[in-house]
Amino acid sequence: MLGTSDSAGVGVQQLTHSVRCPRSPVGHSHDGWHNHRKRRFTGWKNGPADRIFLPIGATIDRRVDQANVITAIGRPEMAAFVLSTLTETLPSYGWTITADAGGSLVFSDATYDGAFTSDSSLWALTIRVKA
Repeated sequence: MLGTSDSAGVGVQQLTHSVRCPRSPVGHSHDGWHNHRKRRFTGWKNGPADRIFLPIGATIDRRVDQANVITAIGRPEMAAFVLSTLTETLPSYGWTITADAGGSLVFSDATYDGAFTSDSSLWALTIRVKA
């Protein structure tokens, strides 16, 4: 269970990390370097959730936790911040970003492939075991 900070039974470890924030889609300016809090998720049964970080405030509204794939889906308001946090943190946790364009991100390591994308209705993050 990737979970959210308010989900029962899910541990959330809050950490501090400097990331470059994009302009918020709701018009708030967050230009420049800021000390944003991020969170590491615990409680997933499958996948490398201990190496995935999302910004505080990014809620997960739907999730799939299967042996070969995990998926997290959230509200669009935080999509730019989720993308920014993933872009900043994935390389330091063993991931290689293989594509980064148009608000989407593709990444992998020796065992998993992952992708992030968003549109006006949601953001989604999927990580699957390599075939």
